[in-house]
Amino acid sequence: MKQNRKLKIKINKRVAAILGIVVFALLMIGIVVRMVTSRVSSSSPVGLTKEYFEKHHKEDKSLTSKIVYPFSDKLNSYQEQRYKEIIKKQYRNIRYEIIDEYVGDVDSNITVKVTVTDLKDSYEKANSYVIAHKDKFLNSSNEMDDKKAIDYKLGQLEKAVDSIDYSITINFYKNDKNQWVMSELSSSDLDKISGIF
Repeated sequence: MKQNRKLKIKINKRVAAILGIVVFALLMIGIVVRMVTSRVSSSSPVGLTKEYFEKHHKEDKSLTSKIVYPFSDKLNSYQEQRYKEIIKKQYRNIRYEIIDEYVGDVDSNITVKVTVTDLKDSYEKANSYVIAHKDKFLNSSNEMDDKKAIDYKLGQLEKAVDSIDYSITINFYKNDKNQWVMSELSSSDLDKISGIF
């Protein structure tokens, strides 16, 4: 009887030890999962950064409604729409990678490498071509046909395939409700995302 009791106590100690290890392991897993999910939740700086670039992929109206032709040419409404479609394609194809992050108590910054089609280089080459070959862009009065020249430039932007990488740092701050808010991007960062920097 005493041996049975000692055996039961040993088994109970082993079961208790195993249960203790299992509970400890589950707690540790819970802590790690919570840390990982809080790091990339949609309200964290990393989550908000991903959400921002996903808006580009989805051609979110809050972004596409702000597309403006950055060069000095005067576009007609058809050409403006054509340019918007070029930038929408850019947005759909943008690739991004978070390469560094700092998250403090009240401020944060996320550094992102973006890979985009190099539209600026394509535009500059097309513009140089128009200047060097003005005779190909003359109207019936032997004057420069701006529409023809702009159509050529837009055609070259549509054909652009060379990509370029840029680094962008996105800053965040906490508002009065202790929520992360993304600061406005600089015009140069917006140009990088559009491939016209």
